[in-house]
Amino acid sequence: MEKVRIFISYAHEDQSRVEGLYQCLVGAGFAPWLDREHIIPGMRWQSMIKKALKESDFVLVCLSASSINKRGFLQREIKQALEQAEEKLEHDVYLIPARLDDCEVPDALSDIQWVDLFENDGCQRLLKAIKYGLKQSGKTMPSPVSSSRRWWRLFIGVGGALMLVTLVGWLYIPPSGQRPLDEQTVASPSPKTEMVNPTPSATPITTELVASFEN
Repeated sequence: MEKVRIFISYAHEDQSRVEGLYQCLVGAGFAPWLDREHIIPGMRWQSMIKKALKESDFVLVCLSASSINKRGFLQREIKQALEQAEEKLEHDVYLIPARLDDCEVPDALSDIQWVDLFENDGCQRLLKAIKYGLKQSGKTMPSPVSSSRRWWRLFIGVGGALMLVTLVGWLYIPPSGQRPLDEQTVASPSPKTEMVNPTPSATPITTELVASFEN
């Protein structure tokens, strides 16, 4: 099945929220494009961005109160995306403005219906727009990454860690006749400490996306 490519345009102030969006799109079976994930040192980043924009099925422009009035790469990418949109049919869904918070939409995008990802139904509306756009182009929605594949990746990661621990332990086996350090000294018992569950770091947008893609 051909990959559904989604270019994510954003300001670096919104990096943490956008990275959560990127991971959820990957888990849903899409092929999102994010500069921090696809541009490595030594690459010509301007040509890479232009190429990714041209090859994408959708352009998701992430907007926030901290980014809409900022000059720089976001504005340039919006301009390039609008130029690409000129080559599409009038009713094609291609460029999707996505508000991360209750911010104003730039004039250049004001005539395109946006989606509010911070609203309860924002993620469902985004998926609906993508599904509609794919139907226009004769493509189908991708299959989400199954839970079995997630567990397999976790299994591989845990197995690799155990192998590493075993290897380190083997390398540090003391010479014959020499007692390990913990047998030479008697350590006083350390006081018990209560484990505190970490506070979840997922943003509401990310949590809502996970729930939407799993339904």
